[in-house]
Amino acid sequence: NLSTVYIRYFDIDWSYSYKSGIPVGELNGNKSANAYLKNKNIVPTIFITNRTFKNMDKNGVDTLAKKTAKKINQTTLQLESWYLNTMVDYDSYDDDLERYEKDRKTEKAKFQTMISEIQIDCDWTASTRDKFFEFLESLKLEIGDKQLSCTTRLHQYRDRKLMGIPPVNRGLLMCYNVADVQKYDTKNAILDTKVVKQYLIDKAYPIKLDIGLPIFSWAAWYRGTEFKGI
Repeated sequence: NLSTVYIRYFDIDWSYSYKSGIPVGELNGNKSANAYLKNKNIVPTIFITNRTFKNMDKNGVDTLAKKTAKKINQTTLQLESWYLNTMVDYDSYDDDLERYEKDRKTEKAKFQTMISEIQIDCDWTASTRDKFFEFLESLKLEIGDKQLSCTTRLHQYRDRKLMGIPPVNRGLLMCYNVADVQKYDTKNAILDTKVVKQYLIDKAYPIKLDIGLPIFSWAAWYRGTEFKGI
């Protein structure tokens, strides 16, 4: 059984109209999923496009961190509400308000211990590294006693002198989508261990890493040797 669930809270993308990063693709409630969260560790995950940092003025980094933390808190409160409404259904209490309130208080206390880590997902580059790392430093100050983690691509692991080491408690090394699916001679674009090994050539990474492995598959459609789609 899985003990940890990563929940995509929202994405942040650059808005040319607002000249700032804005949340998109926000989390929606799902009753069956909320019940599944019982006794799980929850890791809210936020994906930020690299172009957000590419277009952002350095002075806007701290503001983005504050707004991101605020949005995370708002989404957590909404998730908590969905979760409590599922786990403590008033209709099943036969108007026993005292028992209902007691159970709701108990489940709320449990929920508040289920989130101890926030994860940021961004494919940062050498040119956006400084602004992204400054964002992470600012976000750490905003999330209190929660740990902060971030994803690490294989090229970021290998080219660490150029890409830098993110200032987080731990990372998640993404060992999938390792080759070009559009090339006919690609053996396995999702996961090819020979390709992965080519990236893992340096000494141990300076921060602790979890390993992200794929549990999905696809069919690549070719006409002859010409790629047509997935």
